[in-house]
Amino acid sequence: MSSVAEVKRVIKYPPEAFLYASPIDLPAGETKVSEYFVMDGYVYVLQGLSFARTENVRARLIIDDKERVTLDDLSAIAGIDFEEKIKLPATKSMQVRLYTPSAVTNLQYRHRVLVMKASTLLKMRLGMALSTRDVELRTKYMLDEALQTSIPEPFRLDWGVEEFRELAVKATSSRSLRLAVPDGYKLIILGLSAERPANPAQCYLNIERDDIPKVVDVDLYCLPSLQYTAPLRVVVTDKAVINIDVKTSGTYRVRVIYGLGKITIPEKIMWGIELTGTERAIAEKYDLFNKIEAGVYS
Repeated sequence: MSSVAEVKRVIKYPPEAFLYASPIDLPAGETKVSEYFVMDGYVYVLQGLSFARTENVRARLIIDDKERVTLDDLSAIAGIDFEEKIKLPATKSMQVRLYTPSAVTNLQYRHRVLVMKASTLLKMRLGMALSTRDVELRTKYMLDEALQTSIPEPFRLDWGVEEFRELAVKATSSRSLRLAVPDGYKLIILGLSAERPANPAQCYLNIERDDIPKVVDVDLYCLPSLQYTAPLRVVVTDKAVINIDVKTSGTYRVRVIYGLGKITIPEKIMWGIELTGTERAIAEKYDLFNKIEAGVYS
C-alpha cells in the first residue's frame, strides 16, 4: 500500500491501521519506497517502522514535505524482529526514502499507517485549517481550553474490543479461513504473527474484509516469528476471510489475533451505520453527533 488510491480502496471504519510487509529491491542511489498522500479530512500516522539491519543504507522520513527523521545507517537500528519507536502524524503527505551506495536485494521492510478522521480538536492540535463548521464547534465546546488542559494520549489499536481471540494455523497448501461476525458486533483484526520462511515470496497472507479484497497483503518473510505480533487494526462488521497463499511447497505457521465487541452508538455515527429510532434519540439526548465531530467524545 503506497498511494492515496490504495487507502481510499481499503478504508471503511476509521480509525484503522494497515500493515505493509514486503521485501524491497534497492538500486544504487536514493529510492522512494513508500509514499502516501493524505485524503482531505483525514490524518495519517506513520508507525511500526522496521527494516532488516543493513550496512550503509540510510533512511529518511519526510512528513508534509519536511524531513522529520533520519536513520543514518540501518545497521544501527533494532532490526526486523522489532519496530522502531517512531510515530509521525501527517496532514498532507509522507514518504520513506532509502539511500544506498550499491544495490541491495530483498531488504525486509515493514510499516503501519494509522488512518483517522480529523476532528476539530485534532485539526487544532496539528495546526490544520479550520472550516466554518470547525470554528462553530471550537466555540461551542471551548476547544482552546481543552487543548491547554488535556494531555494527548496515543490511540489504542484495540479500542472497542471486549474479548480477544486467536487463530493458530499450519498450512502446507493455500487455504482460506472465514471469521463470521455475530449480529450487533464488530470484529477487529489486531495482529499477525508467522514463522518466517527462509526466502521471500514463498508464502503470503492477505485479508478480505466485508468483500473488499486484500485490505492487508503481507509476505511472511517480513514477519519475524510466531512470538512477535505485528500490530494492525482492521474493523469488520460482516465477515473476514484470512487467505494463506502458498507459492513454494513447505509448512507455514501463522497466528492471527482479533477481538470482538458490541457496536456502540458512537461507532455507528463515526462509521455512517444507520441508527434505530431509539439509538438516534439517545444520540441526540447526549449531543453525540456534534461531540464526535468536535473530537470531545470519549
